[in-house]
Amino acid sequence: MVDVSAAFTVIKEVFGLLNVVNGAKSDYEIKAATSEIQGKLITLQNDCFALGDMIRAKEAEVVAFKAQIAEFEYFKQQVEGYILDKLDSGTLVYAKRHTINGAETMVYLCPNCFTKRIISILQPIVISSDFRFHKSRCLSCEHEFTMNKNDGYRSPASRYMSNSGWSL
Repeated sequence: MVDVSAAFTVIKEVFGLLNVVNGAKSDYEIKAATSEIQGKLITLQNDCFALGDMIRAKEAEVVAFKAQIAEFEYFKQQVEGYILDKLDSGTLVYAKRHTINGAETMVYLCPNCFTKRIISILQPIVISSDFRFHKSRCLSCEHEFTMNKNDGYRSPASRYMSNSGWSL
């Protein structure tokens, strides 16, 4: 990693060498100081390139973080008003009352997808009258949920063993 203070040190050394060139008495001293200045300037140039690369990398990180924040803010806006709700079956889902075609209805979101910041509305599954609870399914993760009580539920007839076999 490039240290900015090291770059400033190189700049100070270059100014010191320029003073040597100004005060030099022989051609040899001037050439030696000039050669050293060139070496220091090349080092400084490499440090500047490395600093530029670091700045570009940090800027890319900032852009990525801003995109994540925007995505999070959008999700937060989309799920505003949803609350964790415990259904008759004991299942926990995110729920919010919506008005759809003039009628109020409860909309349920999949809690599994919700934790992954995916908005997936639970869709009902057709059930028969021998199921105690309605069922819904998440179309994103395919998870099935038992929901509220089935008002049309009919308890299955009891079966018992008789001499001729099982009977209702």
